Amino acid sequence: MKGSDAKWLEEYKKKQARIRELALLCLEKRDLTDDELKEIKEDGHEIYGYLSERGGFALHGAASLLRYRARRAELDKLPTEELQRRMSEINGARNAFFASHDDDDIDDSSFEGPGIDSDEYIVVEILDERRKKTA
Repeated sequence: MKGSDAKWLEEYKKKQARIRELALLCLEKRDLTDDELKEIKEDGHEIYGYLSERGGFALHGAASLLRYRARRAELDKLPTEELQRRMSEINGARNAFFASHDDDDIDDSSFEGPGIDSDEYIVVEILDERRKKTA
């Protein structure tokens, strides 16, 4: 990494750490100093983004992670051959879907990766881990 890249990365990390600190100060609603209030005002959009990303996790991410963990525990018990068969079925269903639809009729979300709590995501993850163990 170049010196200027390393310097930029270090400054970015410091800025993100300060955004986190300011966001936590906002949540605590304690007596803020004038300097802290000025900083919060200056970085308000970044602080709001930081908080709304974390709020989104509370609304949706935690539930997805719980579903992922439960489903992962179930699928982890299956033999590799069964997981490979399921992956083959998933790939076949995806290929059939794309083959039966005109590109103009397909929603953009169809091209996004699978959700963390989907069988596809979990099966790929387990198969990759098992492949690495045997390599």
